[in-house]
Amino acid sequence: MNPESKDPSVTSGVQAAAEPTATRPLTRREFFKVAATASAGLALAACAPAAGPAPAGTGAPAATAPAVSKGTALNMLQWSHFVPEGDKFFDAKAAEWGQKNGVTVTVEHINAN
Repeated sequence: MNPESKDPSVTSGVQAAAEPTATRPLTRREFFKVAATASAGLALAACAPAAGPAPAGTGAPAATAPAVSKGTALNMLQWSHFVPEGDKFFDAKAAEWGQKNGVTVTVEHINAN
């Protein structure tokens, strides 16, 4: 408080800056706003396109698609469905995927017992 002033509500600029400011806790709405903004920023950063291939002469390998070995086999172990048609449907989809990718797919169904 300014010693020259008799009014307690009047303070000098130096004293006001030196006084600690009171912080209040975040309200629930403010917290969700901050959390949503941070989540959206992280999602955008994760979905950003990757850098292009390395310039020639840098020694870094260029980005390429992963190698797929044709003629490989995939063995799957899966619980039997409650509805037997579910097993048939899954087997058909697995075989279709195997034909597309040149992979032999074998699905074994086991009982829950």
